[in-house]
Amino acid sequence: MRVAIVLAVALAAGAADAAEYLVQPGDSLEQLAEQLYGDRQRAELLAAANGLGSGRAELRAGERLLVPMPERRTVAGQETWETLARRWLGDERRAFLLIEHNQGRPEVAPVPGSTVGVPAVVAVRVGATTNVGDIAERVAGHADAVRLIRRFNLLTQNRVARGDVVLVPVPDLQLTTVGTAMVGPTEPAAPAPPRTVAGARAEGAARQLEAQLRDGLYVEVIETAARLLGQRPSLSRRDLVSILQALGTAYVALDREPQAIAVFREALQHQPDLAWNPITTSPKVLRVWDAARGVNAR
Repeated sequence: MRVAIVLAVALAAGAADAAEYLVQPGDSLEQLAEQLYGDRQRAELLAAANGLGSGRAELRAGERLLVPMPERRTVAGQETWETLARRWLGDERRAFLLIEHNQGRPEVAPVPGSTVGVPAVVAVRVGATTNVGDIAERVAGHADAVRLIRRFNLLTQNRVARGDVVLVPVPDLQLTTVGTAMVGPTEPAAPAPPRTVAGARAEGAARQLEAQLRDGLYVEVIETAARLLGQRPSLSRRDLVSILQALGTAYVALDREPQAIAVFREALQHQPDLAWNPITTSPKVLRVWDAARGVNAR
């Protein structure tokens, strides 16, 4: 399978498994777009979602395609549109998309236990095209999406830099009945090998870090991470990288960017191909992450 540069919103933390389609002999992107979405023009969206470059890219039988699609999720507890947007879309300032998509009102919080629609979001790595208008027309299907894309990405202009990731919400995207039957969840990850006692403790502490980050307890994150990093010899690479990511995120939130960059660089030493989900990670963290990687800031 080709490495996909773009993720559907279903890949967000805590979401259901992303929809996939197993390519069959003779399949083309245009034909699949017609079956999945009822619109052959959506071939460009499928291409963008799988890093294929063009809706006329040749497919190989047996490879798996990510299929962007909307979701419905359940509101847990007393939440606001802003807390849902932060958890599901990476930034509370994206709450407007959930409100508009669900015909809600900013001053009326979603009802606990109710279901909320989450539009598909496609993350596009900017290549030769460096204009939001071109991206809107190709991926969203119409140039009118420029304003939405700019607002969702917190952009002040239409120009974007080569290598940037631009998130493209597609609120009108729906699967056909045939398309729903065609896609399936991703294969579950292989069972992890038995963990050591120390590793099990680290895993529990990692969950504690996640909870602290979610609750905005950034000073506590730094304290917890420092305690865990004192046990480096007993940590697996996965646990170590996870702790460093949480620590760096806390530093970013506290406007301590030099410390965050140092921590992110250490994480990269342990896992050079480490990447963040561009949908659920805040733009501020992504900018500092790019600085750690030596990439020009967004």
